[in-house]
Amino acid sequence: MKLNTIAVVLTGLATLALAGTARAQDRVRVEPAEAWTNFFAGREAELHVIVTPTQAIEGRAAWVLTVDRAPVARREVPLVASPDKPARLTLRLPLPPVRDGVVLPARLTLEVQGPDGKPLGRLQRSLWLFPDNPFAGRAAWLRGLKITLHDPARTTAPTLKAAGIPFDEAPIPAALAALDTGLALIGEGASFKDEPGLLDTLTRLGARGVPVLCLAPADGRLDLAALEWPGGPRLAGLTWRRGDAITRLDPRLDAAAWPPRGRTAASTLTLATEDGRVIAQVGPGGDGWPWLEAEYERPGGKLVVFGFGLIAAWPDGPTPRYLLAALLEHLTAPRPGAGGASGTRKE
Repeated sequence: MKLNTIAVVLTGLATLALAGTARAQDRVRVEPAEAWTNFFAGREAELHVIVTPTQAIEGRAAWVLTVDRAPVARREVPLVASPDKPARLTLRLPLPPVRDGVVLPARLTLEVQGPDGKPLGRLQRSLWLFPDNPFAGRAAWLRGLKITLHDPARTTAPTLKAAGIPFDEAPIPAALAALDTGLALIGEGASFKDEPGLLDTLTRLGARGVPVLCLAPADGRLDLAALEWPGGPRLAGLTWRRGDAITRLDPRLDAAAWPPRGRTAASTLTLATEDGRVIAQVGPGGDGWPWLEAEYERPGGKLVVFGFGLIAAWPDGPTPRYLLAALLEHLTAPRPGAGGASGTRKE
C-alpha cells in the first residue's frame, strides 16, 4: 500500500472515530431552563435543567458547583427520559455567602450518565454570586448624589427607602425645574401622557448640567426635537440601545432574562412620525428601544430613559440592584476627557 493511500485510510478512520464520539455526545441534549445567571450569595438557588435524549435512557445526572475553582456542593440524582418526554431536573444549589463589595464567579457542571456510567451529555454554566446590598459602605457617596425623586406612580420611593438610598421628594414636575445640582430621578411607571410638561422639565435639567434618570415610563410620547432646549446648550449626542445597555454598564449582569418570568424590559421606545416630527412612543415591552441617552454639551448634562423594570424586579434577584448602582455611577461619572476617574467599581 502506498504512503498516500495509508494516509487517506488513517484520516478516514480518525474521521469515523470523531464522528462516533460526536454521536455518543449528541445522544442527550442538556439545556438550562432559565437564561439568568445572577444570584444572591448566601442563599439556596433553584435552577432547572432540561434533558432531551435521542432515545429512551435510564441513568443519572451528576452535578458539581465550584466557586472560585473550589467545589462547594455535589449531588447525583436518578434520571429517566425519552425523546417525547424530556426530563426536567430541579437543582438546589447552596450558594456560599460573600463579603460586601465582593462578587464571585461560580460554575455549574452537570453530566448525564447512562446505566453503565458512561457520559452521554454535559452542561457547563457560569454563574455570578452577589451580596444583597450593592450600596454597602457607600453611604457618603449616596448622600453626595443629592437625589431628588419625582414618583407619580408611587412605585419607587418605598424601594429606595428600604435600600437606604437617601433622597428628597418632588411631588410635581415644577418642583424639579428649580434644580441646578444633584441628580433628578423619575420613578418607575411615570406617564408622559398624564404629565405632558415632564419631558420639557427633564430636558431643561439636562441642558443645565443636571443628570436625569427616568425609570421605565408607562406611556406617552417623546418629541425628539424637544430634547434640545431652544437657546440652551446643544445636544452632544443621542444614543439608542437594547440589551447591550446592561452589559456596557456591567458585563457580569444578565441582559437577556430576569427571574421569575424572564422579562427584562417593562417599557420601550418605538420610533414613529407624527405631523412631520420624529417621536418616540412609549409602550410596554416589545421590540422597541429600552435605552435612550441624551448627552448635553454642558458637563454633567445627561438624560437617560431606562425601560428595564428595576423596581418591579427588585426582590427577585441582584441584577436590578446592581444595575441601579451602575446607572447612578454612569450618570455622575466625569465625561471622558473632562478629568477625573469613573466611579464604577468592578470587584
